[in-house]
Amino acid sequence: MGSRYGGLKQLDPMGPNGEVILDYSVYDAIRAGFGKVVFIIRKDFEEAFKAQVGARFAGKIEVDYAFQSLDALPEGDVFLLDASEQEAYRARGESYLRVRSQLKRELALRTGMAVADIRFTYGPAGKPLFPQQNFNISHSGELLCMAFHGGAVGVDIQQHRNVARLRSIAERILGEEQLAALELFGFPPQEFFDCWCTAEALVKWAGDSIFNARRYPFIYDAGRIRPLFDGAPRVQLFRPAEGYSGAVAYHA
Repeated sequence: MGSRYGGLKQLDPMGPNGEVILDYSVYDAIRAGFGKVVFIIRKDFEEAFKAQVGARFAGKIEVDYAFQSLDALPEGDVFLLDASEQEAYRARGESYLRVRSQLKRELALRTGMAVADIRFTYGPAGKPLFPQQNFNISHSGELLCMAFHGGAVGVDIQQHRNVARLRSIAERILGEEQLAALELFGFPPQEFFDCWCTAEALVKWAGDSIFNARRYPFIYDAGRIRPLFDGAPRVQLFRPAEGYSGAVAYHA
């Protein structure tokens, strides 16, 4: 259950025929030769998940379930989490704990506060906020990126993957100008993910939702980003690693 999103975001339609994120994920698993998929969920919504999700894949691939329990939290960095973060940790697992604890350590270094005293508030779209230091984070594949700035900042990184799986989603998120430019060059992966990261970075900078990305139009021009709206921040593309794209939005 998406605690920040407010529901099962994996079940919100994204594709041209109502496909959801899990449809793409399981489809890719089947194509890769997997014969079984295991969903890691909370026991308290087992029946609802099986009815809404598991039933979608009946006859296509073997489906099984594993359950996370908040009653058996591991030792270590859990003590750094407040009550709401522990709830999110129960729902989202070890990766959430690692990212959140590392973020708190970085903020403590920059503010002189104790790590355990770092507490967040949240914007309307669920963006975590910390009054003493503006920041934003993104993770994809094996990489984690954190951006810190004196003003509003948004950052996003994306590991390159099958563009065909994401193209229909891009058509709902990217504006006509960006899509036209990508079409002109045949939807090359580097440019596609540069634009994807830019859209994400801009909505994070604004504290908005990715579903409102078209409010922040831009043009991809010879490897540079040119925003097309008043009050736009500077957007800088970067390459976090081979096979990745990245973008950061900020006011200089």
